[in-house]
Amino acid sequence: MRSDMFKVIVEAPRLGHNQKSDGRIFRNSEEAPAKLGMRAGHRARKGLNENLNPLQRYLHTQIGRPWDKVYADIRRTIDGRSTVKQHVLLHLEDFVVVRTKMVAGTVVTLSTGWQSCMPLEDVNVDLYVHPVSGLLLRNRAYARKLHAYRKDRRRQTAAESAERRIVDAKHQLHRIDGIWYLVDVEALPQERYVKCGSGAGASLRPVYDRRWDVVRKAMVAINHDWLGPKNGQPTNKTLYGDAKLFGVSKRQLNSRELRNYGLMSK
Repeated sequence: MRSDMFKVIVEAPRLGHNQKSDGRIFRNSEEAPAKLGMRAGHRARKGLNENLNPLQRYLHTQIGRPWDKVYADIRRTIDGRSTVKQHVLLHLEDFVVVRTKMVAGTVVTLSTGWQSCMPLEDVNVDLYVHPVSGLLLRNRAYARKLHAYRKDRRRQTAAESAERRIVDAKHQLHRIDGIWYLVDVEALPQERYVKCGSGAGASLRPVYDRRWDVVRKAMVAINHDWLGPKNGQPTNKTLYGDAKLFGVSKRQLNSRELRNYGLMSK
C-alpha cells in the first residue's frame, strides 16, 4: 500500500465546504421560537467526504493474498490513532466481508454490524475472506448481480433518452404523446419554516410551496419524491433527471428544431 494512502483518502473537500448560509437571518426572524440551538437555520453543514476509491482499488489488487497480511499492510499506513483514521478503517467492512464461516459447504457471513448471518451470495459486498484458507477473494455472485444492474441501467438510460434530452440547465426536450416539446425548467422552492404555538412549547413546521408543472399538469412541491409517486406517475428524478426541478413552460418543436436536435432525419 502506498505510504500516502491516508492523505489520498481523507483530503477530499468536506461536503458543504463551498456552501454559504447565515443562521442569523433565521434566528432573528419573528417566526422563530424564543429558544433555538446555535445550528438552527443553517441548511448546509459540513460533513466527512472521504475519497474511498483508492482504498477499494487497492483491495482489488490484493485478491488472492492472505487477509491477515493485507490488513497488516493497511494498518501500517492507517494506524487508527485518530478518530478520522478509525472512521476510514470502519469502511473496510463496506468492501470486504471479514467474518465468515463454512456451513454445509457454503460460505455464510457472521452477524456483525449491519450484516446478518446469510449466504455469501445474498450479500452485496464485492470481496470476502474465505473462512478456511483465509484468502481475500471476489464475491462472484455479487459481481454477477452488479453486471446485471449496470446492464439494466444502460437499458433504462437508453429508454430515457428516447423520451427526454437535456439541452442545458434551464431547458429540456420531452416527448409527450409522441410529440417533442422544448420545456423550460426551474428549481422548486426550498422548504420554509413557520412558527407553531407560543412560549416554551413553540415549534417550527416545514411548509412546502407548490408550483404548477406543465408536463405533469399538476401542482408539485420539493417533497414530491419524498412522499413517493402517486397513481403510477414517475418521480421528478425520473422525469427531469433531478428531483428539485419542475416544468415551467413548454412549446412544440418545429421541423427545423427537430432536425437540429437530431430528432428527425434531414
